[in-house]
Amino acid sequence: MTMIYILAALAVVVFLLMFVGYINSMSETKFNYSFFTWGNLVYTTVSYVFIYFGKGWYLNELAIKGDILNGQIVIAIGVIMIGGLLYNHIKNTTVVFGLAVGVIQLVLYLPAAFMSIIAFFMAVAWLSDTKPVVNLN
Repeated sequence: MTMIYILAALAVVVFLLMFVGYINSMSETKFNYSFFTWGNLVYTTVSYVFIYFGKGWYLNELAIKGDILNGQIVIAIGVIMIGGLLYNHIKNTTVVFGLAVGVIQLVLYLPAAFMSIIAFFMAVAWLSDTKPVVNLN
């Protein structure tokens, strides 16, 4: 049964990669604009991080009856960034296509953002173990 789960997960990943490639090629030919890029992934990841930590800040201050405005501002920055990304998609394509693919992109980038954050911290941990090179000549 485990093998079926693994094969199904791989099939879903392959399907999503083919879907992303199809959307990008279609938008490149029609609008000369790519939706799924590394820059958009980083931008969306930063937006999600702002929303996540702003929510945590807000709930923490709400629990201790503190100043909740800071958390709300951080959440608003994340939401404005996502709105700006959707606006950029709509500006470069049509309203319906840009909004539909933008929402699909935001949904697909949620797990990708989580995995990229993990990969970032793994890279930082690996690079922090790097020792300096000393030339003794």
